[in-house]
Amino acid sequence: VLLPVALLLGAVSFTGCASLEMGRIKQEIARDLERQPDVEVGRGSSRSFGRGTIGTGRFLGRLFAPTSTETFRRLARHVRQLKLGTYPIEGDIDPLAMPRPEAVDRYEAEGWYRAMAVRDSSSLVYVLLREDSDDTITDLLSITLEDQELGIARVRGNLSELAVDAIAEG
Repeated sequence: VLLPVALLLGAVSFTGCASLEMGRIKQEIARDLERQPDVEVGRGSSRSFGRGTIGTGRFLGRLFAPTSTETFRRLARHVRQLKLGTYPIEGDIDPLAMPRPEAVDRYEAEGWYRAMAVRDSSSLVYVLLREDSDDTITDLLSITLEDQELGIARVRGNLSELAVDAIAEG
């Protein structure tokens, strides 16, 4: 059951495009991180998946693995765009000594609000949300720094409905 899902997701993931936004955020955070001695953020990779790719994934899931992809297909209908970036970090980082990332300040100045911030001796996590005029959550941005890796994710769509449906899934 998992093999068809893995093959499906693997095939669809090759169609994603590189994300300029993830690269820009990575550069902003790299400037903050590289202020610490002997720390460098590596090249890494990023991908962006739009409606076409997500829709193709839903279609292929229904076609080849209808039972095992049912939850994915139901939840993915709320997602308009998904951007992911992962970047290796070389050197010892101290999240407690790192200033708040400038990228977080920039997004908050653009109307995003901080839903969560966690900082301890081994990790740093920021989750930012943006709502439209109807108070529907339309965007989520996650920045994580853990295990010598910087992870950035952005999801666009009707995330309020996504959350309701995800909770209903249990």
